[in-house]
Amino acid sequence: MKKRGLLLGCFVLVAVLVVSGCAKQTPEELFVKGCKAFEGGDVIGAALYFNKFLENHAEHEYAGRAHLMLARTRARLGDEALAIKEYRVVTRKFPDSPEAVNASFELAEYYAMTQRPDEVEKELRALYQRSQDSRIQARALFEIAGAYISNATNPQKAESILREALLIAEDDEIKINAFFGMAEAYIRCATEPQKTEAILREALPLTTKTEERSEALFRMGHAYVACHDYEDAIRIYNEIIHDASVEQESKAMGYLFLAKSHKAEGDQVQALETLEQLRDTLGTTDVAIWSNVESALIVRETTPDQFDGYLSRAISAYQEIMDVSPTMDRAAWALTKIAEAHREVGDITSSIQTYGQIIEQHQDKEPYVDRSRQMIRILRQQLEASPETVPSATEG
Repeated sequence: MKKRGLLLGCFVLVAVLVVSGCAKQTPEELFVKGCKAFEGGDVIGAALYFNKFLENHAEHEYAGRAHLMLARTRARLGDEALAIKEYRVVTRKFPDSPEAVNASFELAEYYAMTQRPDEVEKELRALYQRSQDSRIQARALFEIAGAYISNATNPQKAESILREALLIAEDDEIKINAFFGMAEAYIRCATEPQKTEAILREALPLTTKTEERSEALFRMGHAYVACHDYEDAIRIYNEIIHDASVEQESKAMGYLFLAKSHKAEGDQVQALETLEQLRDTLGTTDVAIWSNVESALIVRETTPDQFDGYLSRAISAYQEIMDVSPTMDRAAWALTKIAEAHREVGDITSSIQTYGQIIEQHQDKEPYVDRSRQMIRILRQQLEASPETVPSATEG
């Protein structure tokens, strides 16, 4: 009770100090101080400044901004009801202002985060009706569709909304994104892969960049894989590897996914042949090096001697990359791939040791070091109940 009383007393003292400091300040000064407090992390202080501003200057030109900032402080403090109330004030009292646009999108984002797509649609439909700007209208429709896609329950609804967006889209890139969004809605629900392919076929004539075309084709293949229709997935991945406009790295990924689809169908011979074709055709690509690990996984149960050969070939290739540029990002990347290779084939101890090497040898490569520490923790948890001896790899 004493601690609670002390905290309450401190809050009251802060309020008194802030409000007393507001007495001789202009509206602009009050607003700026509130913004600075918010940016500096003093959310309670910011709320007090904005409240004082609105008590004394409700008709000021900054009033809409103050209500919006107050809504943000309430949201940051976790007060949902008051935050929504302030956002509603902005959209009701200042419907044609930039603040009202921001308020609608921020409120919709909150509803999306809490898995309420119907509320997202209600809020952004109202914005759509208020706005005369086609860019804002298109964004509203994309956000509504995005809420249904994330919810992964109603792909038909998402498609319908994005087809509406197509009607007001001003350029081909927006239209392509709309088609990709429709496809994603069905892929997430693992349903109607033929429809996903048809949607993405509509997008292909609009693609002017090779990566856009490749992405559309890969999404078709992934849609069939998600529904365990490997025969059609194989058809699509074959289309990718024979498409002259597809770049080498994408073509290599096409081979890899084609092999995985053959493996999923139970045709290990064809899977191995496909991976061999990848290495023969595109042997200099990173994907081709990794394909040795995929081959090792396929033969592990049937021909252990080939397993060792494939794995050694992959690790030797990554080791060569490290020898060429031992201090560069490429070397840290190669070590990461070696660690991943060990992990893929179930050699957790060697994987931990390799991640430890990254931490010791590439301390200046922060993303690789952080990822290595995270993986060591995960892998050690996997070994807790194992009779293997956990190596003392450095964790920093």
